[in-house]
Amino acid sequence: MKKINQKASEQSLTTISINGTQQTSGIRGKKPLVFVSEGVTNLEEQKEKAHIQQERYESEARRRERKTLRDQLRNSTIKKQKEFTRNIRDREGFNRLSKKEIDYYNNIESAKIKQKNDLEKYLSNKGQEFDRRKELLAKNALSSEGNPGINRQDKNILSPVIGTKIKDKEKLRISGIVSKNNKIKKLKIKITNPT
Repeated sequence: MKKINQKASEQSLTTISINGTQQTSGIRGKKPLVFVSEGVTNLEEQKEKAHIQQERYESEARRRERKTLRDQLRNSTIKKQKEFTRNIRDREGFNRLSKKEIDYYNNIESAKIKQKNDLEKYLSNKGQEFDRRKELLAKNALSSEGNPGINRQDKNILSPVIGTKIKDKEKLRISGIVSKNNKIKKLKIKITNPT
C-alpha cells in the first residue's frame, strides 16, 4: 500500500510540477487543482502532501517577489533622488525669473554700459581738447617769453593783442621803458596804418 501511495504521490507531484509550469501569470498565489489518481484510497495523506507542496510553492513565490537588499537600497536611492529633484524644481520655479523680467534687467544693464561708455568718450574728448589748449597756451607763453623785458603782468596785457588779427597794411608797434633788471615799466602799443 505504501508503494502505491508513493507512486500516487510521485504522480501527483509530477502533475503539480507539470501544472506549475503550465500555470500562467494570472494566478500567482495558488496552484490549480490537483486530481487524485485512481486507486489511491488514502485521501487525508494526499491532502497533507498537497498542502505541504502548496506551502513550498507559496514560500518560493514570496522569496522570488521579495527584493534583495541591493534592490531595496537602489529603489530607495532612486526614490530619494526623485524627491530631491522635485524639491529643487519647485524651489527654482519659485525663484526663477520670466523671460520678460530677464530682458528688462538686460536692457537696464546695457543702458548703464552705454551711459558709461558715452561718459568715458566725453571725458577723453574734453581731456584731449584741454591738452590741445594747454599746448597752445604754452606755445604762446614761450613766444611771449622770447621778449626778455616782459614780466608776468605785462603778458596779460599782451594776450588780447596776440589773439587779434592784424591786417597786412597795419603795423604793430610796441614800445616801453625797460628798467635795470630787464622789466618793462610802461608799455605802449600802437597800431599804425601806413595809408
